[in-house]
Amino acid sequence: MLTRALIVLLIVLNLGVAAWWTLRPSPRVVVDTALAGVPELRLASERKPSPLAAATAPSPATTTTPVPVQIAKNDGPQCFRFGPFADTPSADAAAAKLRASVQKATARTTTSGGKGWTVWLPPFADMSSAQARALEIAGAGVKDYYVVAEGAQANAIMLGRYGSEDNAQRRIVELRAKGIEAQVQPPQDAKPQSWVDVAAAPGFGYASAQARIGAAVVKPLDCAAMR
Repeated sequence: MLTRALIVLLIVLNLGVAAWWTLRPSPRVVVDTALAGVPELRLASERKPSPLAAATAPSPATTTTPVPVQIAKNDGPQCFRFGPFADTPSADAAAAKLRASVQKATARTTTSGGKGWTVWLPPFADMSSAQARALEIAGAGVKDYYVVAEGAQANAIMLGRYGSEDNAQRRIVELRAKGIEAQVQPPQDAKPQSWVDVAAAPGFGYASAQARIGAAVVKPLDCAAMR
């Protein structure tokens, strides 16, 4: 009997606790106003981009096509060399196509390859004439020269020997500025090539001209080298 009474008592107590838990008032939540106005802490993954941020965000970098290098513009003419062409007639025909749109177009034959490009004045009639001209060259401020005394080139005046035609041509321009009309003697193993030298106004479309005449190469040219 005592055991049964204890069991009934425990049941009544459990029912009373359950009833109290169910019917108890909700706890009052106290709002902390100390942090009013402070943004709520959120994880980065929970944040949503604002419309303003989306509008001002930089766009991804785009790939741009490289711009070909342009010849520097100036007030004077621009000069170019087109070629090489198969032969002199081909260069003459190409020059004729360009003459209507440029100031000057001249076909010329040069040599390429080899080493030992000589800048000189060809042999004079005698040594006295060569020496007289040598004195004039010295008076113009040129120091690098000598008169050939003997051999197949006797009575010639040598004004420099260079490893490439470009360097030899620069020497020609330098001497011409001093009133000396020298020549370039190519090496024996050099090969002839035909080119078209062009002088044009600033802004000349050299790329379209190259395509029109079928030149494989176009390169800037010192206008002083054109005569």
